[in-house]
Amino acid sequence: MVRNMSTYQRWYGTAASLLLLAVVAPPASAIKPFTLVEDGYPEAKGQLELENTFELTFHSREEHSFKELVGEHELEYGLAQDFTLRVKGSYVYTDSHDFTGLHFDAAGVEGQYYFTNPNTDPIGVSVIGAVEVADRGGFGAEAFLVLQKDFDKWVLAYNLGFVTEVESFFGGGGKETTGTLVNSAAAVYNVAPNLRLGAEIAAESEYEEWRKYTRTTVYAGPVLNITPTNDLWITVGFDFNLTGHRDDPDYRFAVIVGYYF
Repeated sequence: MVRNMSTYQRWYGTAASLLLLAVVAPPASAIKPFTLVEDGYPEAKGQLELENTFELTFHSREEHSFKELVGEHELEYGLAQDFTLRVKGSYVYTDSHDFTGLHFDAAGVEGQYYFTNPNTDPIGVSVIGAVEVADRGGFGAEAFLVLQKDFDKWVLAYNLGFVTEVESFFGGGGKETTGTLVNSAAAVYNVAPNLRLGAEIAAESEYEEWRKYTRTTVYAGPVLNITPTNDLWITVGFDFNLTGHRDDPDYRFAVIVGYYF
């Protein structure tokens, strides 16, 4: 009788441990714990994810009632263990003195190649390339270097990006090219297995025709990431404009929701 009770207790303890692990363990799938910085987590081969981003910018010194909401929907697929393909589209609702209404923003494709993994290698290194067709015949191209390292309870990341936007690329009108150099960084700490808190900062330096420097805009603020289930993650960021250009929004609020199929 004592032997049977001991066996029962061992089985009970094992089952309870497995249940506890399933509840509190962080998800194996890649997540994005930042809103201003691209992450370096590779998708598993054959993994499909829908990522929805909603970004609200508001209140400029020039126009206190200014508001703009951008929605972007991105379908990600792990073509290989070291390559992820994304198809995305976005739209914008603007409320300003010059224009009020909803309109198409951009649509395109993006790929990310992972040379190393931030979890298993000394540092995670990946590159992102994207092309987009924008509103009013515009065209855009992006290239990003992504560096990331996960250690203990910390996640550190840095991006160096080059963004080119060409107005009236398709159709008539004079083509105007804007180049943007992006430097962004973030650090988050695992407060609990499914909760991360941290901070992020991004500096965007603009150039006319990639020749003449015009200005730099910097946003920074706290970021929070939660993973309620293994199939769902949510990241929230609230950022402040540190450069104070009168026509730039003073505040930025972003919510990213990712779901794995």
